[in-house]
Amino acid sequence: RIEADEARHADLGWQILRWATQSGGTDARDAVRSLRDVDPAPACITEAGDDGAAYGRLSAAQINAVTERNQTVSQRRLDGLLSDRGQGCISRA
Repeated sequence: RIEADEARHADLGWQILRWATQSGGTDARDAVRSLRDVDPAPACITEAGDDGAAYGRLSAAQINAVTERNQTVSQRRLDGLLSDRGQGCISRA
């Protein structure tokens, strides 16, 4: 349930970015485009405490893998948003 809730929140954020680029003019589009140059400085977790696995807590390796995957997907979505084809639906691929 939490995962679905968070996915809806993330999708709302992407919808707002799409709306801003379509409705906000050049300044808004340039501001969104500047996000492409932000280095998210990936957080490399080295210790997450393996004692929480029985309660669903991710290991450091799992956290790092999820973070990297999310960064890749987000960059792809931002690229799609900023391309000419980004005027329509934003894919989560």
